[in-house]
Amino acid sequence: METNALTAPKNSSLNTSSNILNSSQKPQRIFRFGSFEPDISSDSSSEYIPNSSFFQNSIGAAVTLAKSPFTAFFGLAAAVLYYIYSNTLSLLNIEARDSSKHKPKDKPTKSPSPFNLFEMEKLDLAVIATIIVGATTFLFRKFIFGNHILRTNSIPTINIQAAPKIAQHSYDPQRDLSFKMFQNNQNVVLIYGSQTGTAEDLAKRFARELHLDFNAQVLIVDPELYDLESLSKISPDHIAVFLVSTTGEGEPTDNMAKWYEALIGEDIFTADFSDLELPSFVDPTEESDFSGDYEFDTELPLANLNFSIFGLGNSTYEHFNLPTKQLTKRLRSLGAKLVGPVGLGDDDVNIDDDFEKWTGAAAPLIAKFVSSSSTGIDSSPNKYEPSFIVKELDILPIDASIGSVRPEILENASSINISHVDSKHPWYCLPLNSKVLTHTSSERRIIHLELDLDNINLPYTTGDHVALFPTNYETQVRLLLNVLNLDGSKPISLSFSPNASDNKPFPHSISSYSSMLRHYLDITLPVPKDSIKHVLLPYARSEPAKAFLKKLIDDKDYYKNIILTPVMSPGELIQNIHTIEKKEAVSDDLKFNFTFSALIDLLPRISPRYYSISSSNLESPNKISITAVVLNYKTPNNINRYGIATNYINAIHDTLSNPDTNSDIIFTSDKLSYCLKDTRKHSSNNFAIPIYIRKSTFRLPSDPSVPIVMVGPGTGIAPFRGFIRERFYQAKNSIPVGPTVLFFGNRNESKDFLYKDELLESFAALSSSNKNSKVITAFSRDQKEKIYVQDRMTEHSALIWDLINNQNGHFYICGDGKTMSKDVIATLKRIAQNEGKLDETRASSWFTTLKNTNRYAEDVWA
Repeated sequence: METNALTAPKNSSLNTSSNILNSSQKPQRIFRFGSFEPDISSDSSSEYIPNSSFFQNSIGAAVTLAKSPFTAFFGLAAAVLYYIYSNTLSLLNIEARDSSKHKPKDKPTKSPSPFNLFEMEKLDLAVIATIIVGATTFLFRKFIFGNHILRTNSIPTINIQAAPKIAQHSYDPQRDLSFKMFQNNQNVVLIYGSQTGTAEDLAKRFARELHLDFNAQVLIVDPELYDLESLSKISPDHIAVFLVSTTGEGEPTDNMAKWYEALIGEDIFTADFSDLELPSFVDPTEESDFSGDYEFDTELPLANLNFSIFGLGNSTYEHFNLPTKQLTKRLRSLGAKLVGPVGLGDDDVNIDDDFEKWTGAAAPLIAKFVSSSSTGIDSSPNKYEPSFIVKELDILPIDASIGSVRPEILENASSINISHVDSKHPWYCLPLNSKVLTHTSSERRIIHLELDLDNINLPYTTGDHVALFPTNYETQVRLLLNVLNLDGSKPISLSFSPNASDNKPFPHSISSYSSMLRHYLDITLPVPKDSIKHVLLPYARSEPAKAFLKKLIDDKDYYKNIILTPVMSPGELIQNIHTIEKKEAVSDDLKFNFTFSALIDLLPRISPRYYSISSSNLESPNKISITAVVLNYKTPNNINRYGIATNYINAIHDTLSNPDTNSDIIFTSDKLSYCLKDTRKHSSNNFAIPIYIRKSTFRLPSDPSVPIVMVGPGTGIAPFRGFIRERFYQAKNSIPVGPTVLFFGNRNESKDFLYKDELLESFAALSSSNKNSKVITAFSRDQKEKIYVQDRMTEHSALIWDLINNQNGHFYICGDGKTMSKDVIATLKRIAQNEGKLDETRASSWFTTLKNTNRYAEDVWA
């Protein structure tokens, strides 16, 4: 009988840690939440039966302990020789041939020494040599014959070197997951792979749910700060929960990349893990408090590990939740046991809904697992306590450097370690200049912003991304200060509470209320239901406040109408509670009194926003440019809402346009106000923007003579502007440049032709040396019938087919991934059918070959 997707299999046992949802006994079904449709099914693992053969054990030890191919070879040779002569020859009762000249006939001959090669016959030597050569060839087949061909789509690759093994560095207990759990008496570890902060926030919320509702003791970790090899040391009575985001076209996040490559290898699409080298997992019996009957299995080194997993992806992308699927299969292939269903969250629908359904299924199973373990826990609910302790300081208002978005930057830029400029250590750069690319009458405002890299010489490559940390606008900052009755300039100190599960610090231990709200916390996102339940509800003392919050938690439609549809901010929600209590004349002693410590738990950290770099590193190595559309929209309730990062960029532009202003508060063209005072560098009065560079695989061909065709409507032109500037620069320096074609689209030519003069100048120069270089435009609203870039592609199908198929050119797409990119791909396949005389199947195969030969690349967003 078919069971509910959220129900554990009937033969699952939740009484002992050894047999809970054992993947070797029953295959697990992986469900995509929202549809409850089985998405993938993993093959059941074969149970590993240790072989007591001395020969196999000897070889296994030789290979396992080998420090290099040479020691492995000699260890293997010794094991083979010893086995052949100590076992095979003796079992077959092969006796050495004696010489009548030297030994009496009635005296039995001694068996020859196993290692005396001079007493062996030629046939014996031939057999042994064959065995050694064959075994060695098999063992080192990768070195001899090379790796199999990898699937190399231009974007889905891991952007990092292979992870170092634990044997290559000294033991550090602070990088040991099991030690950290033991130290804090925790039985659940939440491991998040997060690129923009979403998975990190979900980890924080799930940890809170497990602790408050089920009394689990939870540790939240960033895998970048821990060694993968310590997974094998996690107690069988404990459980690891993975929350894994997907980035790009199927890659793992930056902070998960080392773990992922050590587990999966370079080919992120591999379906066969048998040829992969095992990470150097630690034998837990040597250091951990494992039961006496536990035996570490080098073939299944994670047999002690129990895990649950939830993935964050977007179904508009081809490789939906690939890291989650691959990680699940790989962990199970190493012996790990899956507890509960695998969740595949879909951001194209509603990832919060998917997460809620998964936690509803997984949390009780996880709680039952740890409560039935030998350590045991009390499953009664806990009382909420904030993770941070906030204390007001009796000192003068702090200097701007203390309250700024990230730690102060040294005056001597040469002392900065460039390799450490990343999401945890961004660089403050100065904005150089900016301009509006659209006409004042356009419906959209698109900004071109240039940032200075001269002081640090931070390297980038054309096609890379820049991550920018935004500042919140003052309307929401002041609203929160008002509803919490706080003095924004008041200095405060931050420290962890003793039982905090998340020990990720803020860059400063001393700050101010206003600086925290401006730079560290995302104060505009709607509060999810679980956070209302676990953080807001405990502070409700009046019945009207309790009734309002409980209805938000229990009534999905009510929550959607009140919170989601108007995109209600946390400050507006708290203000709404105050309004309800005022209307019901709630007495002062029962009024909702929310604390700043709890607010830190309620809100996610503010995350960087990624933009395709629209400049060329050849032409402009010391500066980068951003092309961004300012996001403003009205909700169905007719409420104005604003994108945090793009309106911050707009404020920067307005500030650069009015350099003489001395006001701390900057008002943008949309009347939003920003405080840029506490983002100033110490060496000047100029404000600075925290950024870092994220490497991309969206690259020009290494040979500039190779043809390229680019499709980039709207702000999708950003990386192509960099591509074109690079080829224009090369052409000016007498470097042969191949055909360069851009398909650009927007609404109106007179209002929205981005970089018009620059593009016309560049293509005039490029077309002078190659007649096929051109910009082809599609302005959808300049005629009665709308025209899009794919329509222009059809008109120029012969040119596209010639450049891509006949001349082995490269094809690129940048922009909307939900509709535009799919339409462009469909058009490209039709061109293959019409111009190449291919049927539909062969056209699809042609496009697949284009991708797999690294001649198709896309940089799209949903």
